[in-house]
Amino acid sequence: MTTVRSALGMNRAGPVAPLGHEFDSFLFAQVGEDEAGMPITVVTLLARSDLDPWQEAASLAGLAPVAAARKVASLLKALLEPSLPPEAIESRATRLVAMLPSSTGAPTTIVQKILVSGGSRVHRQRANALFVVIYIASMLATQLILANIGATRTHAASTPPAASTPAQTAVLASATPPT
Repeated sequence: MTTVRSALGMNRAGPVAPLGHEFDSFLFAQVGEDEAGMPITVVTLLARSDLDPWQEAASLAGLAPVAAARKVASLLKALLEPSLPPEAIESRATRLVAMLPSSTGAPTTIVQKILVSGGSRVHRQRANALFVVIYIASMLATQLILANIGATRTHAASTPPAASTPAQTAVLASATPPT
């Protein structure tokens, strides 16, 4: 069955990173208007620059504020009105960078590193290796647990009942009705 997306050639280029809403205030902030008076947001700006908005936001969040503001200012200069004074563009860029959730420091977790790097090959290989190790460890643990449960049941079934004393045998014999 052909879907609309596949018929139009709109298949995904790669895996989609599970991102939360931490970049929403930055990505949906208005940066200007186009010729028709329609608002231009950061998402529009990044998409027109042929950049993935969420990956670029993660990348900018990992940069120092000054470097991030410079990068945003260069995008604004390229796609907004060239008549805007440089001070206005720089102040907009600084205001936008302040909306990023963490505009200082380098990425600390492997997920942040993968997002900032755009999923570099080395980080993907490390993440895949980590997932394989976790998977194998969980499978081995499951096998050990199941083997232990099976051995316990087999041992309990093969153990003969305790030997009965002559008094217990006499009681059992008298309690049993004759056939």
